[in-house]
Amino acid sequence: DGLYDAFDSISSVSYTDPDNYMVSLIIETEYNCFDTINQEILVSRYELYPPNAFTPGGDDNLNSEYCVEGIGVKEFKIIIYSKWGGVVFTSDNINDCWDGTFNNEIITGIYTYYIEVLNIYDEVHKEEGTIKLIR
Repeated sequence: DGLYDAFDSISSVSYTDPDNYMVSLIIETEYNCFDTINQEILVSRYELYPPNAFTPGGDDNLNSEYCVEGIGVKEFKIIIYSKWGGVVFTSDNINDCWDGTFNNEIITGIYTYYIEVLNIYDEVHKEEGTIKLIR
């Protein structure tokens, strides 16, 4: 694929971005004979990154929303609960972020989240944790 050239009997290439790649191996023997093999490979992985704190309402626009990031996510659902168990935010879209408001107020404290994900391997993952809202 042009990413790596080696002049040894052992070589390797690593891909970090999930995608389909066409990999070609071309060899030349000591007698100037060539052979080529091509293989398409799928590089995939699943990871989820729910933050544990954020600072909404600030003037610096840093960490002002609670956004979950992930790799290899096919379906996503999040529910965020107040300390009293009321639902303050819910979404089926991993790109939706919570701005920290509930009933038009931002209340400092600890919130609980529940996340359910269907990943690229068709496995369901459920995760619970806490979020610290700092002002």
